[in-house]
This record gives sequence, structure tokens and C-alpha cells, in this order.
Amino acid sequence: MDEVRSLFDDASERVAVPPADLGAVVRRGEARRRRRIAGRAASLIVVALAGSAAGLILAGQEGSPLPATRDEAPEPGGRLVPVVMSGPSPWPELAAAEDLAAARAVTVAFHALLDSATRYRFDYRGVEEVGGRWRVEFVEHGSLPPVLRELARARAHRTTQEAQVAANRAELAAHARRIRTALEEALGTDREPELRRSHRSVGEEVRRLERVAAQTAAEIEEIESRIRSFRRRQPSYRVFVTVAEAGGRVFVEDVTTASPNPSIPDAIGYAERAADVDSWGADYFRLAFRRPDGRPDGVYVFVRPFWTGPLSSPYEERCRAQVTGPGGEAVWTQPEPHRLTPFTSAPASEDARDGGQLRFGFDYEGTVSDLSLRMLCEWRPRQ
Repeated sequence: MDEVRSLFDDASERVAVPPADLGAVVRRGEARRRRRIAGRAASLIVVALAGSAAGLILAGQEGSPLPATRDEAPEPGGRLVPVVMSGPSPWPELAAAEDLAAARAVTVAFHALLDSATRYRFDYRGVEEVGGRWRVEFVEHGSLPPVLRELARARAHRTTQEAQVAANRAELAAHARRIRTALEEALGTDREPELRRSHRSVGEEVRRLERVAAQTAAEIEEIESRIRSFRRRQPSYRVFVTVAEAGGRVFVEDVTTASPNPSIPDAIGYAERAADVDSWGADYFRLAFRRPDGRPDGVYVFVRPFWTGPLSSPYEERCRAQVTGPGGEAVWTQPEPHRLTPFTSAPASEDARDGGQLRFGFDYEGTVSDLSLRMLCEWRPRQ
């Protein structure tokens, strides 16, 4: 079967894409989406209400295609998280015209698959221009077996533990410095023995946390190794999304894949106005809020970034997460960026656009399903 699939993939790469009438392609895609929307009316009503209540700029552009959503399922859908820019988006002159056009094509292809797929299980691989069109490649992974989902949850739990241990260790190290300063001032006084005992105690706790951190890191690596092993045995399919630009619109003209997923062809006809396509910085998607085991007052947030901008632009951005409650009020905002959370720029290669996952936690005792997320971002020319 693998040999047949490989032959099919090699052959599909050589199939010429014929020119198409923009209106016909978009109408065909809109008809497909109308049929899909009719089958998902209830869920889309919830999404529409969330989007209208937020009243936000999505991904730094007005009129972006998808409102924010949330999902507590193990594998949530791939809707976009709102991004609020402090100021206007970067000017086009920061990138060459051809790089900007390719970035727009990648963004539209990514948004189209988000819009069409019930579950977003794609890895972005790259883009190439072919005859005035862009051929955007993804790989679709099969559904995760229960054991792999359990491993993913275990990895998330261990990663959160690792972050907590690191925070505690940093706090104890700062405490040890304060005790050392006090000890220097108390030399020869009655307080010296007590301060020395406190300093030794804190030092022992820091070393204990270092051992815990090392053990946790080893456990994470072992889990990730098992996940990679399972992934290699999972079915995967190459997906080629052909994107064109005409009449001031960027649209999906065709999709080629051997995947049996019936929702992938729904991406055909997806369109955005060229002037409105977000082609700077990162989009955030696959949002999930989860309770930690045994912690009714804690919440962990998981969200994935996808870099939409040109890879060669002298541009970088920094974003903070803000969680809002049912009335739109902020219930938690990530602390102000500091030297340990610098500005980030474009990845080094095309296939790294969708690498990584952001994870953070905070205390909250309310209903998790009432929470939403937005990203507060700022940008600057690359330093």
C-alpha cells in the first residue's frame, strides 16, 4: 500500500493545473460551504455569537474569515484566535513583492483547510510558484489512536510540571540571593546562624528542584520518542492546495490529494480579498482550555502558532495571551514581556511555519467553557 501511495503522490505532482474561471471556482466552493454550513448550523451559531461579542480584529486585519472559538475536546477544531495589534500592521515595503505574494497564498491555503476540515491534522511543508499560481503543500495525518492521545495528554501534563518547577526554582534562587545579602549584613550578629540555616535549606530545595526538572525532562523525551514512533506508523497523505490571485481576491483553485477525508475538497473556492489577507506575523489556532488533574482552581491553555508572513522580511513581533470570561472581561493576562520572552521573527525554513505549541496556566475557578483567548501583539523592524 505504501508503494502504491508513493507512486500516486509522485504522479500527482506532475499533473498540470489548468486555468480556471475565478467566478466559477469561487461559486463552486461557496456552494460546497453552504451544504457544509447547513449540516453544522448549531455549532456555527455558537461561533457567530462568540465572534460578535468579541468585536475584535482577527489576525490584525478587519474582515478576516473566522471568529474566535474554544473547544475542550482532546483535539479541538482549528478556528483562529483573535490577534489585537498595538498599531497598524507592518508596511508592505518590508518584504519583496514576490515573497509577500507567496505569503498571502500560504495564508489563504492554511485558512481554507481550517475552514473546511472538521479536525485540523495537517503539517505545512512548503510553497512553490507554478505558472502564476502557488502550489502549497501540506501533509494530513490520520486520526490519533487512544494510546497516542493519552501520550499527548501526558506530555502536556509533564511540560506544564516542567514550567512550574522552573518558575519555582527561579523564585527560590531569587530568595537565596536575598538571604545571602541579608547574611552579609548580619555577619557577627545573633541572626547569622539562622540566616545560614535558611540559606542551606533554600539551596537544598533548589538542588531538589533541579533533580526533579532533569527527571521531568527525561520523561518528556521518552514520551515524545514514543509519540514519534506511533506517528511513523500512522497513515499520512500529501495535500496540494493550488492558490491563485485575480480580481483583487486570493482563492483556492484546486486541491489534489489521495486522502479519503471528504472535507478536504471543501477548501476549493475559499477566497479572501487580497488587501485583507493577513500576511504578517503569526496566526494562532487549535485552542484548548483544560483543567489539570486534581486542580479545580487551575486552567491550562494550549494554542498553536502558524507564521503567515514572508520568511525574508526584516520584521519581528511579540505577543501576550489574554483570557476573557463570558462577559468579555479579562480574567488573566500574561505578564508584560521581559528579556526572557523576546520578539520572535520568521522561522528559518518554510516547513517550520507551523512548528511548536504554546502552553501556559493560571488560577481560575469558574466554568472553563466560558473562556476565550486573544493575543495582544506588537511588532517592530528586526533589530
